[in-house]
Amino acid sequence: MNYRYARWFFVLLTLFFIAKIYLDEKSWKSIKDFPQLTEESYPLLFIIIILIPLNWFLEGLKWRIFLPKDKKPGYFFTLKIIFAGVSLAILTPNRMGDFIGRGLVSPIEMRQETVLATFMGNFCQFFVLIMAGIPALFFLFPLLASNGGNPLEIPVWVVFIWFLFCLTFLFTYTKIVAFSGQLFSKWQRTAAWSEKLETLSKTSNSALFSGLFLALIRYVVFSSQYYLVLLLFGIQLHFFQFYTGLASLYLFQTIIPLPPFYSLIARGEASVLIWGIWDIPPIAAVTASYILFVFNLIVPAIAGLCILIPIKKVKRKS
Repeated sequence: MNYRYARWFFVLLTLFFIAKIYLDEKSWKSIKDFPQLTEESYPLLFIIIILIPLNWFLEGLKWRIFLPKDKKPGYFFTLKIIFAGVSLAILTPNRMGDFIGRGLVSPIEMRQETVLATFMGNFCQFFVLIMAGIPALFFLFPLLASNGGNPLEIPVWVVFIWFLFCLTFLFTYTKIVAFSGQLFSKWQRTAAWSEKLETLSKTSNSALFSGLFLALIRYVVFSSQYYLVLLLFGIQLHFFQFYTGLASLYLFQTIIPLPPFYSLIARGEASVLIWGIWDIPPIAAVTASYILFVFNLIVPAIAGLCILIPIKKVKRKS
């Protein structure tokens, strides 16, 4: 099947499933009315919107940490690079287009550094997602097994071992990457990766932990957005419930490599499954996820597309 037709197939399939969710009478029976904005909800909506530029400003700071001191662009140009990456990231599984988008906007003389910095920035965010998500799964699966009733025994010791493993990995990161580079250099098929791994192994611990800190702050920011959206629906959860559900949801969305448009369906289905444990109406669970998808990804992607279109036109003329 031609890629262009396959892409539109996934778009139509996604729109069909989303329409099915919102037109299903059973979904609307679980919620009286779609939440209406009141004077009390305006401050919440305002905070949600304010957190959007903060989210991407933190992403820009995280990316700049891993660039050489003499090749750090200004903050405005940094945001242009970040938004260009977002515009292509949402079109590819696991946001792989992020590397291409940022590379196209970056100056030619710093494209290699751009790719490496993007990798390290994404690694830091992925590490935080994994570190927070794995323990959440240990809490979530017993709840799913008990059908929302009394949870089974939670293996707290497994969670402790997991965090100990994460800390050990961080403090031995450079040695692990350097050793992997030496192994790759022994085989012809993987020799090209040896030089890249050697470069990554030279990342300082201060840069790595600074990147992880900003990734953690960013994780808190978009988690706070989700919590505020739930409040707009009049849904209040205890901290443990919210952490277990959201960290698991983020982990599912990150590790499952689906076509970009089809991932929207998985996002909605996962939201219904997880938040249903605490009797959150399906229509509210799905809408909360889609609202943040539009705010945090679609809007920056449109801005990034406006940045990339002139670049493509220049390349065609030349």
